[in-house]
Amino acid sequence: MASLVSKDYFASLPIEVKEIILNDLTVTDLCHVALCNRSWREAANQDALWRPLCQDNGWERYGEEDRLLKEVPFKSTSQEQVTGEGGSPTFPVDAVVTGSGWPQLETTCKWKEVYMKAKHLETNWCKNRFYAVSFQFCLTGKVPTKSTADSGSDDADEQSASSVAEEVDHSENDPSGLDEDDDVYGDKDGPYVCNMAGEGIYLAAGTSQGTLQIWDIFQRERKHLIEVDISEKRDALKMKDGIIAAGCKDGKVRTYSAKSGEQLQVMSGHPLAVSHIFFDGVTIVSVIKPRSPNSDIVVWNASDGACRCILKAGRTLTLLDLAYKDKVIAGVYFDRKIRVWDAESGSMLHEMDSGMRTVVSIYLGDGIVIVVSQDFIVKIWSLESGKCVRTFDVPIDPAFVNKHAKATYCTFNGELLAVVSTFWTTTVLDLDGKRIGTFLSDFRDSMEPLFFHGKKLVIWCETQVVPCTELWIADPKMHGNGNANSSFEIDESTDYLAEASGNFTVTWMSDTKLAFERHGEYEANDGPLIPEIIVRHYW
Repeated sequence: MASLVSKDYFASLPIEVKEIILNDLTVTDLCHVALCNRSWREAANQDALWRPLCQDNGWERYGEEDRLLKEVPFKSTSQEQVTGEGGSPTFPVDAVVTGSGWPQLETTCKWKEVYMKAKHLETNWCKNRFYAVSFQFCLTGKVPTKSTADSGSDDADEQSASSVAEEVDHSENDPSGLDEDDDVYGDKDGPYVCNMAGEGIYLAAGTSQGTLQIWDIFQRERKHLIEVDISEKRDALKMKDGIIAAGCKDGKVRTYSAKSGEQLQVMSGHPLAVSHIFFDGVTIVSVIKPRSPNSDIVVWNASDGACRCILKAGRTLTLLDLAYKDKVIAGVYFDRKIRVWDAESGSMLHEMDSGMRTVVSIYLGDGIVIVVSQDFIVKIWSLESGKCVRTFDVPIDPAFVNKHAKATYCTFNGELLAVVSTFWTTTVLDLDGKRIGTFLSDFRDSMEPLFFHGKKLVIWCETQVVPCTELWIADPKMHGNGNANSSFEIDESTDYLAEASGNFTVTWMSDTKLAFERHGEYEANDGPLIPEIIVRHYW
């Protein structure tokens, strides 16, 4: 019998031809190809094949600046570490081939590694797999009625961070950062967290008693306690590139180093408390509460605190909502007009008539301005031409259509809109007007979207029994009956929480972490509830 000699014709093909052949394969098929032999594995291990797959799933951002590849995973320090109902979120590191670990195999290409890790991370969110840690944002007994940050003296401002930081140097030995003489209960009305911002290992929070606290969320160690009255609005605190920007009650914007706690800049320019700021690491855009008179928009240089420009549209106009993205500012006003500015020069780029009666929100996307009205109309304008390029109705599920329904809140994640109605349904749609999903929770008295990050939507709900915060997972590829593929209640609050704090919708989310406020039990003698921060690590 003549011996049969097999020949691998595929291996002899040019790499460009191999990519064309493999380009239409699914992820499962590519993995099967990689298992055939070393030559086929190398052919299937190409960035040109895996990057489009990341793009199709909305995961390309994970590869930008190697964000997910450099992300430090949370390591449990206790055998009794609390995990989610889905179990541990640990990524199997052996799934990625490296030169040192597998000397005979080619290293896993960047975009295949991004896909593998992004897939694992998203599965952790969907399956409720995480490590949970908690710590109390206890307050010192030195509750300022008029702190150094409120005195109007910039010199005093510069000293406040270092002086208070020295006061809590003992936090290295005590995770709570408290001395025996500290009053953990604060005032009888109950201390609470007003806003949070995080990045990397740091989480910053403004409290109701005039403090900014900066924590290491891996070590659960408070690094800095700074006396400053930050406005009690969620959007008054932001963090970027290790810098914290805070809108304050005295009309100033202050910046701090998350690492050292040092105050960097003090910016004065508002007559009232600064409740909304945007911060991209270079530019700060600040405004007092929208829908208030004199709501001028002020643009600052974050590096030196210099006022770049003040955007005024007229004395009698009231700003309804504001958006900022990529050095462009867009505001919608009570006169129904949309005004767009260049944040670098302060020059007005466009003034467009929205033609909309009551506006709920305005957002900036990639080259577009998006406005949502109370009567469920979405309009999109081109930033280049200033012309309206698309108009459509929010595609509400027919089961929830009612002539009395109105849009109450809206949020935008860069690709998808989430619109809440007065019938407490949340409709997720894309910018073509196609409904992705409808979320409905029974027995809700009110709902408000807090965060919409990637496929994750955090909603605060007030029920007939207790208020709670829920995490909903929306799958943009799901165009069927529009039901959510998973949802979890992340915080079951108590029925007396509203009376205790008055502000309990504080949440912060990143690609890999979710932090939210929760209050403990009443202390002895009917003392107030103590704010507690829960941080879930999904990576």
